[in-house]
Formats: sequence, structure tokens, C-alpha cells
Amino acid sequence: LIDLRVYKEGPDWDFTPTDFEFTMNVVGILSVDGILSNDINDRIAAFINGECRGAANLQYIPEYDMYEVYLDIFSSVSVGDEIELRVWNASEGIIHTDVNPDMYFVHNTVLGLPATPIPIEAMNTYEQIIPIRKGWNWVSFNLETTDLMDLDLILKDIQATTGSLVKGQRWFDAYSSSSGWNGSLSLNGGLQYDDMYKIYLTNPDSVIYSGSKLDPATTAINLTSNWNWVGFTPNTPMPLDQALGYYNAQQGDLIKSQTGFSIYDNNLGWIGSLTSMQPNKGYMMKVSQASNFYYPQSIIFGPLFKQGSSGSGNDSEIDPADFPFNMSVVAELISNDPIPGDYLEIEAWTGEELRGMGAPIWDANKNLWIYYLTVYGYESPEVVSMTVTDTRTGEQYGITESITYIPDLIHGSYTTPVPLHLSGSISGLDLMTNSVFELKAYPNPFGESLNIRYQLKESSWVRVEIYDALGQKVCILQDELIASGPVKISWNGRNSFGTKVAKGVYSVRVTTNKNTANQLIIKTSPY
Repeated sequence: LIDLRVYKEGPDWDFTPTDFEFTMNVVGILSVDGILSNDINDRIAAFINGECRGAANLQYIPEYDMYEVYLDIFSSVSVGDEIELRVWNASEGIIHTDVNPDMYFVHNTVLGLPATPIPIEAMNTYEQIIPIRKGWNWVSFNLETTDLMDLDLILKDIQATTGSLVKGQRWFDAYSSSSGWNGSLSLNGGLQYDDMYKIYLTNPDSVIYSGSKLDPATTAINLTSNWNWVGFTPNTPMPLDQALGYYNAQQGDLIKSQTGFSIYDNNLGWIGSLTSMQPNKGYMMKVSQASNFYYPQSIIFGPLFKQGSSGSGNDSEIDPADFPFNMSVVAELISNDPIPGDYLEIEAWTGEELRGMGAPIWDANKNLWIYYLTVYGYESPEVVSMTVTDTRTGEQYGITESITYIPDLIHGSYTTPVPLHLSGSISGLDLMTNSVFELKAYPNPFGESLNIRYQLKESSWVRVEIYDALGQKVCILQDELIASGPVKISWNGRNSFGTKVAKGVYSVRVTTNKNTANQLIIKTSPY
């Protein structure tokens, strides 16, 4: 028999008994939504004036074949304090706030006996605490309450400042110290259960609200073709393939969290760095056709399910909350030598700022390592260079290619991952920057013609290429041996077939025998 548990940390119900002079005691049995609890991880707490004054777990009493709580309650006055009971429902990871019976403190009173414990009933009203980090947070709400219609109510416990934001896919509210939360989000009904929201705060805080549990089986998640911001309505974490078990996924559909993503393959199912969905987290789904689906009823998982991975690789050096957007990269590492194993991690950089890290996932069907990399950024396009680190030795290697960061872009797919070619060992990121070549492309943005100037410190074979925003080669401008010194060439805005390319984001790539440099360029004229 396996003891099934959800791995979620319980509430911090600490207090100091020696701070109080008076005590009373309660012996009780607990029922949750009408069902007697036999979970020794369930916890009952007593609050007076919003402060915890006692907490205890259920324990099994074999003489009576019952699970009982022995709760000591403390107070500074001998009589009269109103006691509010709360229950930590460990199997579902939630706090019940509607708990009977009502109690008042009386010093030295004992309510209930081991043979006749008093009933403690936790009803279908819960308190939820959603931690909000400084910066950007992807969140969703899964308790039913009319407070969601009023952002001033649902966010009443947050110490918001001017500049704080709540953004939905279509509307947003901004906070003002004089008038509270206002904007198109409030004007269009407030927050919805099936949507994801991005909350931006200048200081860490928590959303604390109460409501009744939603039934995921009756709460539709409506999807349109392309991108959708979706919430997660169950109240327990689920493996990704089970959470989306009722969704009719199509080849290439993608779901991403703030820290990871997975892509659907008809033969393999969902594959990537995102392996589970979590209550109160928000997600984005890119789908090929409009549809709707329902999450399954909340279920309890055993020790092998530790909430899975909600991120890509070891991104402890990156705070996703610093960035409002991200993009997804599916890549494979290519080398003249065999790729040795799972200890080669890929890092993504803009200049000297780390923007993403990814460890490989072994694909037995393809017999190779695949990288599912989340790259963080802002609204504007940026050139992203790559490095590889051997986690055993710390030795760092260069990657020949660079990619263009664009919010919500997807580089590569499961069937055609982006090829990233290993170059020689490098000693620092300065070898990956434009200063090596003193590269300059101008004017930028440009219309019909672009000048490209660079300077070599020594003679070298040089290749100058233009790439589009998807990393596809547009043309080769130069591929020859060049003497040291300054060089100037131009691009007429045409591809290798002589056809004018569309306006948009491109990059210039200059590669020598030793190094590679890139510059992002923007073409403003149409075809």
C-alpha cells in the first residue's frame, strides 16, 4: 500500500506559548467537506484577533480507533476572546477558513474528551495565499468568489505602489495611490478563473483571498488559434499529460509557464522542460485550432510525483520575475566529436547578461540530447549568443550560431530542433561580443541599403551572413580570406535569389577563424 501525498509546504502557524498566561484545551475529530479525516498531516489552528494561538495535527488513537486532535489554545485574558478555527487540508494543500464550531476562550476549560471528542467541521470555504515576487509573476485563481470582479478587494492585502500592474491577455489595470486599481480589466468584469494574469510589483508580497473550491470538470478553458493566456483550475498539482488529458492536442501545440515549456508530438505526447501544472500558476498555450477543454478533477499523487518540473534547467542565476516576456528554443548540440552526456548545459546571453540556461533531455527515439531552453527578455528584439558549460569541469565552449530574441517566439520544434554547433573552447564572454571585430551595421534601422563595417586584428577567413528573425539564413555577403584592417561592405536588402526581403528584424553575423560577432538590424522598407 502506497501512502499518497501531495508535496506542498503547510502554512506557517508558529507562535510562542510562553507569551500567554491562560490556556484552554480542545479534543476533537475533524471532518472535511462532510468526510471524517484520517490524515495525520491535517492540522487545526486556533486564531484570536488574527494571530495564531494554538495548532496541532491529528493523531491516531488506537483505543478508540479514531483520529483526534489535542489542541492547546493560549490567550492573554482569562475569558471572552473569540476563537477562529482554521484547517490545513494536507492532501489538497489548502486552508479551510469556514470551520465549525464557533468558540470563545475560557481559561482552564476542556472541550471534548478522548472518548467523546467534539466534531470540528471544515466547510467548502478556503483561504489561498499566492506569493508574489518582486517583478513579474504569472498567476491564476481557482477559488470561486465575487471578489475577483473587484481588484481593490481581491488585492486588498497587497501593498501596491504607483506603477504596479495586473495584465490580462486583452486588458490591464494599473495602480494609483490616490484611486486604487483602475483600467480596462476592471471595466470588463475583473479577473476570470480560466485566464492567466501577469502581476508586476515593486516589492514582494502575497495575494490572500478566500472562496469556495471550483469544479474543474465544469469550468471550461476556451482556446482560440494562436496564443492563449490560461489559468489552472484544479487545487492540486498534476503531471502535464494528465492535466491536459481532456485537451485534443495537435502536432506542434505548445504550453509554457514562466520558467519552462513543452511541445506536443503525436507519437510522444507532451515533451519538454515543463512536466507539471501547479495551482495558482499561469500558462500560455499556442494552439493550431480553436477549441475548449476541461481539466480533470483534482487528484492526489504519490511519492513519485513531486510536482514535476516547472522550469527549464538550472536557472538559479536568473530571476524570471525580472522579465515580462520569454521565448522558447528547442535545440540540439552539434559537434565533430560525440556529445558526451547530460553534463553539458547551454547558456543564452545578451551581451554579458545571462538570459537562459538549459540542461539536455535524452530522446531515445532520436538517440540524441535535446535542449528545451527558455530565454527571458523584454519587448524589444535582441541578439542572443550561446555558450556551453561542462558542469563537471566548468570549462566553457562557444557556439557558432546566435539567435534573435523576440517575445513569445518559438525557435525550432521537436521534429526540427535548432542546430547549435560547438566551436572551440573559450575563456570568457568577451570573445562572443562585437568588440572583437569592432562590428558596426548602419544606418539602423535602414530602408533599402545597409552598410557593414568591421575591423580585423589579424588576417582571417571571413564569412558575413544575414539571418532572419527565425534564424534562417537569408544570404552570404562575403566568404573569403581578408587581410587585417578595416573592411566595409553593403547589403542591398535582397536574399540569395536576388529577391527583396520583407521589412522586419534581421541580424548580421561575421565569422572568422576564431570568433563570431552579431548585430541586430531592422529593415523598415517593404518588399
